Parts: sequence; structure tokens; C-alpha cells
Amino acid sequence: MGQIAFDGHGEAHDKRLAIVDQGGKLFFKIVQGRAAHAVPATAAEVVELASRAMHALSLNAPGIDTQTLAHMVRRSGQWKPPRSK
Repeated sequence: MGQIAFDGHGEAHDKRLAIVDQGGKLFFKIVQGRAAHAVPATAAEVVELASRAMHALSLNAPGIDTQTLAHMVRRSGQWKPPRSK
């Protein structure tokens, strides 16, 4: 089961988005300060979300073809930061 989190967003750097792969669906957890919202997403919803994300990426990078964008997204998801010593 994979998970990715994006921390420190917003003016106060208090926003967090975590996405957890739960097998048959993704689970999104959005937190700002003490307020938290949990949103499960079915496979169909994940496909729709991915489609919208790819569309937004293509609008922001019109010179990059969709195959390259998909490869860049895939590689970004595989990146792991180096461990601190």
C-alpha cells in the first residue's frame, strides 16, 4: 500500500494533502490546522481525476506531448528523496 504526502502549503504553511493507495481505491486526506477532511475515491473517480490533471499539465506545458507528460508524472511518483544521515 503506497502513500504520498504534500506538506507545508498555503500562506501559513499549514495545509497538507495525503493520498493513500488502499488497493481498490485511493483515500485522500486534506488537513489545514486542526480541520481534516477525508475523501475516498473509487477507481472511476481516480481515472477522472487523472484525466483532469493530465489536461491541466498539457495546458501548462503545450510544447510537451502527452506521452512525455505521462512519463514525467510516472517518474515523479517513483522518486524517493535521499535519506538524511
